[in-house]
Amino acid sequence: METFYNILQCSPSASTEEIKANYQRLVKEYHPDKGSQTADRFLLIDKAYKTLKDQQSRRDYDSSLLANRCNEHSLIYAQLNKKDVHLDSEGKAYYPCRCGEQFVIEQEHLYEVECVIECNECSNSILIEQ
Repeated sequence: METFYNILQCSPSASTEEIKANYQRLVKEYHPDKGSQTADRFLLIDKAYKTLKDQQSRRDYDSSLLANRCNEHSLIYAQLNKKDVHLDSEGKAYYPCRCGEQFVIEQEHLYEVECVIECNECSNSILIEQ
């Protein structure tokens, strides 16, 4: 699957400045004035940049990418918001799984932008988001 990051030839960890620089370079290369065969690519580059230049739309896009990856490999049983996770004195929280076991959420999971935790007994997972 080609992502907006692939289209702009940068990594998901690229800074806004890197994304902008790649966009400007690619727009010059694929501008419709260069030939009709590049018009579709030009529009795709523009769409990718409009999505990734804004921090909120980039977060939303990254979330959808993560959800797609997770859904390909496991079943998302629940989605939790970080603010709803309350750690105990040992730095852990527990969430019940459909199979009867519990997901163990540790403090380090909450440092990530998004985190997928798998059940130890079945194929279910939970997604923790901001």
